[in-house]
Amino acid sequence: MIRVGVMSDSHGRLSYVTRAVREMGRVDWLVHLGDHDSDASEAGKVSDAPLAVVCGNCDWFSNFPAERLLELGGVRVLLAHGHKQNVKEGLTALSLKAEAMNAQLTLYGHTHIPNVENDGACVFVNPGALRDGRYAIVEIEDGKIRPFLKQL
Repeated sequence: MIRVGVMSDSHGRLSYVTRAVREMGRVDWLVHLGDHDSDASEAGKVSDAPLAVVCGNCDWFSNFPAERLLELGGVRVLLAHGHKQNVKEGLTALSLKAEAMNAQLTLYGHTHIPNVENDGACVFVNPGALRDGRYAIVEIEDGKIRPFLKQL
């Protein structure tokens, strides 16, 4: 089983980054979905897990990509902040992006609202805003995706 710790929209709340990573326990990957993507370096100080980061709409001078595709446990995982797909208006554009990339799991942020949706082809997980104490754990085992929304 692969455990992925997912955070987004930390907006400088470094103490929440540290606390969330500790509460996640053992994870195989840590993901930061932007809006203060530089906060992800704090997560790297607390965990040995590989770190995947994408930039958000508040990351003006970021060196991180806007999107990233990973393969975890045989599952293609799309990472995106979501602002470029207008996720505040709905998941249509993000769903089309996921379909084009053959993603079975899409992790996104931007709305600050925790959400899990499954359109039959892809599971969409928004951990909510870490600045509000929200994060997620996603477990991947034998092609099955199990998301858990968490609160500090």
